[in-house]
Amino acid sequence: MAAGDPRDPGIYDPEQALGLATRAADLSGGKDVAVLDALAAAYAATGRFDEAARTAETAATLAEQSAPHLAGNIRARLARYRSGLPLVTPPR
Repeated sequence: MAAGDPRDPGIYDPEQALGLATRAADLSGGKDVAVLDALAAAYAATGRFDEAARTAETAATLAEQSAPHLAGNIRARLARYRSGLPLVTPPR
Protein backbone atom coordinates (compact mmCIF):
# COMPACT_ATOMS: atom_id res chain seq x y z
CA MET A 1 0.00 0.00 0.00
CA ALA A 2 1.32 3.43 -0.87
CA ALA A 3 0.75 4.67 2.69
CA GLY A 4 2.47 1.70 4.28
CA ASP A 5 6.16 2.43 4.74
CA PRO A 6 7.55 5.95 4.99
CA ARG A 7 11.09 4.57 4.90
CA ASP A 8 10.70 3.67 1.23
CA PRO A 9 10.14 6.91 -0.69
CA GLY A 10 9.82 4.93 -3.92
CA ILE A 11 6.44 3.59 -2.84
CA TYR A 12 5.37 6.00 -0.10
CA ASP A 13 2.71 8.35 -1.43
CA PRO A 14 0.06 8.97 1.22
CA GLU A 15 -1.99 11.34 -0.93
CA GLN A 16 -2.22 8.75 -3.71
CA ALA A 17 -3.07 6.08 -1.16
CA LEU A 18 -5.83 8.28 0.23
CA GLY A 19 -7.27 8.89 -3.22
CA LEU A 20 -7.23 5.20 -4.12
CA ALA A 21 -8.65 4.10 -0.78
CA THR A 22 -11.39 6.74 -0.94
CA ARG A 23 -12.36 5.53 -4.40
CA ALA A 24 -12.37 1.90 -3.24
CA ALA A 25 -14.55 2.82 -0.26
CA ASP A 26 -16.99 4.61 -2.57
CA LEU A 27 -17.13 1.62 -4.91
CA SER A 28 -17.69 -0.81 -2.04
CA GLY A 29 -20.41 1.31 -0.50
CA GLY A 30 -18.36 1.79 2.65
CA LYS A 31 -19.09 -1.79 3.74
CA ASP A 32 -15.82 -3.61 3.00
CA VAL A 33 -13.76 -4.11 6.16
CA ALA A 34 -10.41 -4.36 4.38
CA VAL A 35 -11.08 -1.27 2.29
CA LEU A 36 -12.11 0.77 5.33
CA ASP A 37 -9.02 -0.45 7.19
CA ALA A 38 -6.85 0.72 4.28
CA LEU A 39 -8.71 4.04 4.14
CA ALA A 40 -8.09 4.57 7.86
CA ALA A 41 -4.36 3.91 7.34
CA ALA A 42 -4.30 6.37 4.44
CA TYR A 43 -6.03 9.04 6.53
CA ALA A 44 -3.47 8.51 9.28
CA ALA A 45 -0.59 8.66 6.79
CA THR A 46 -1.81 12.10 5.72
CA GLY A 47 -2.13 13.28 9.33
CA ARG A 48 -5.93 13.15 9.36
CA PHE A 49 -6.11 11.17 12.60
CA ASP A 50 -9.70 12.01 13.54
CA GLU A 51 -10.94 10.68 10.20
CA ALA A 52 -8.60 7.69 10.55
CA ALA A 53 -10.07 6.88 13.95
CA ARG A 54 -13.67 7.24 12.79
CA THR A 55 -13.02 5.06 9.76
CA ALA A 56 -11.17 2.42 11.79
CA GLU A 57 -14.02 2.36 14.31
CA THR A 58 -16.47 1.67 11.50
CA ALA A 59 -14.18 -1.03 10.10
CA ALA A 60 -13.83 -2.66 13.53
CA THR A 61 -17.58 -2.64 14.10
CA LEU A 62 -18.19 -4.23 10.70
CA ALA A 63 -15.40 -6.75 11.34
CA GLU A 64 -16.99 -7.83 14.61
CA GLN A 65 -20.08 -8.80 12.60
CA SER A 66 -18.56 -10.21 9.42
CA ALA A 67 -14.87 -10.98 10.04
CA PRO A 68 -14.27 -11.26 13.78
CA HIS A 69 -10.70 -12.50 13.26
CA LEU A 70 -9.81 -9.02 11.93
CA ALA A 71 -11.48 -6.91 14.61
CA GLY A 72 -8.68 -7.07 17.20
CA ASN A 73 -6.00 -5.95 14.75
CA ILE A 74 -8.16 -3.11 13.51
CA ARG A 75 -8.82 -1.98 17.09
CA ALA A 76 -5.06 -2.00 17.74
CA ARG A 77 -4.56 0.30 14.75
CA LEU A 78 -7.47 2.44 15.98
CA ALA A 79 -5.58 3.00 19.23
CA ARG A 80 -2.55 4.21 17.25
CA TYR A 81 -4.67 6.67 15.27
CA ARG A 82 -6.30 8.00 18.43
CA SER A 83 -2.78 8.61 19.76
CA GLY A 84 -1.84 10.54 16.62
CA LEU A 85 0.36 7.77 15.23
CA PRO A 86 0.21 6.48 11.65
CA LEU A 87 0.38 2.84 10.75
CA VAL A 88 4.03 1.85 10.30
CA THR A 89 4.91 -1.31 8.45
CA PRO A 90 7.73 -3.25 10.14
CA PRO A 91 10.92 -3.65 8.10
CA ARG A 92 11.22 -6.83 6.04
